[in-house]
Amino acid sequence: MTTLQITDLPIHDVYPHPQNVRRELRGIDELAASIKAEGLHQPIIVAPASAGTVGDHVDDEEYLIVMGNSRHAACAQLGWETIPCIIRDDLDTEEKVLSAMLAENCARNDLTITEEGDAFQRLLDLDLSAAAVGKRAGRSRKQVTDRVTIASQSDRIRRAVDDKQLTLSHAIALAEFTDDHELYARVEGAIGTPRFEYELERANTIRRHTQVQEKLRADAQASGFTEASERELSAMHKPVGGFQLEWLGSTAPEDGDATIRFTVTSANLEHWPPTIRYYRLVTVQDEPASGPSDGSADPAPGNPTSAHAGPDLAAINEQRRVEAEERKTAANRRRAFLRQLWDVDFAVEDPVWAASVLDLLRMAVAERGYEWEPLTELGVILTHGDGDDIPELRDGDPRLDPAEWSSLRLQFTVWWCRWAAMGERELSNYIPGFWEPETAKYLELLREVLDYELSDIEDALLDTYYAHVASDGDD
Repeated sequence: MTTLQITDLPIHDVYPHPQNVRRELRGIDELAASIKAEGLHQPIIVAPASAGTVGDHVDDEEYLIVMGNSRHAACAQLGWETIPCIIRDDLDTEEKVLSAMLAENCARNDLTITEEGDAFQRLLDLDLSAAAVGKRAGRSRKQVTDRVTIASQSDRIRRAVDDKQLTLSHAIALAEFTDDHELYARVEGAIGTPRFEYELERANTIRRHTQVQEKLRADAQASGFTEASERELSAMHKPVGGFQLEWLGSTAPEDGDATIRFTVTSANLEHWPPTIRYYRLVTVQDEPASGPSDGSADPAPGNPTSAHAGPDLAAINEQRRVEAEERKTAANRRRAFLRQLWDVDFAVEDPVWAASVLDLLRMAVAERGYEWEPLTELGVILTHGDGDDIPELRDGDPRLDPAEWSSLRLQFTVWWCRWAAMGERELSNYIPGFWEPETAKYLELLREVLDYELSDIEDALLDTYYAHVASDGDD
């Protein structure tokens, strides 16, 4: 049974609880004016100070405020020497006092989200379960855990939630990134800006793709495969130290042995999910720098060799050098074509291009939704680099100000930044066996929608890509 005493206590013997669930008292001046005019209609509720902590010394005549901090502050402001109190002797432990304070404030919806979270955490610290705390506060278990999570965030997040600038669901989603400082800081910095939802979705995508990457790697290792080392990866395009990586496909080989290697890669985790690729580490005979023409020279120490004669490495390397030059020439030609479109054809509202560019926009939106990618992706078009040497554009560059752009440029930009830029990057830097399907599609769109005439090397790269796809499917 609850024990109640109603009496006037000296106001200097009544203290706010040191863990008062309300961080700040609001409207004290107005409340003081009302009490001065009409009197105090309701006593405050207190408990013996021995139930809590107000200092190193606790006097038997001292009391902690359970409910009524604002009324106590208003009466003190008016200079009252005593204040009407209901003494709750039954609240004789910290847990009971905090529970009573919390229940009263929650019932009146007097607390902000983060104030509730702080109060819930104090009760959890007293070894109460989230369900028990929720029962005392009139909240569900999920409401308790969500508010505790939000209250544990940075001051900026707490203020944004209390000021209704950030929804509870967004704050909970942001809390998922507390273990990744870079992602957390970037999303937090976008609070209150039009980019917030984009940055949150971007962080979610990176986190999701990172988890996929970790799972692919763990599954491959659990199956007994070895991840390719940096030195082994350097042998992907030409032999190194007597060995080379031979592409096998994206499906784990059934006849796996100690020569199988794998890689888990993504051109950009923000845009593309990671993929796994398998290779076989094969030995080849290095071309001797000099020696007897009968081939009797021993291989370099430590270099594995095949049982049969190796390929003509000089011819292979020359072929690769020529192909690299052709790809560089094709990239420069392709980018000059795109710059011509940007500078001339798309600079004005040209009805000849309207339908084609609108098709690209619709495709990009269908594939990627409505998220926006950085305009800096336009660097490959707006700058004049050579091959892979593309000067980097930064945010704020006047060339990226879309204020005066035509609708053709704006629509093309959506397609390019959201979809095509990654294809251009892979096309310029990776062999077809490493392409994502979108890279091949990018070349086809240039040809079919923008009337770009593919060079011989670009046609050959497309053919090589589809040959890889076909052989992978046969496996």
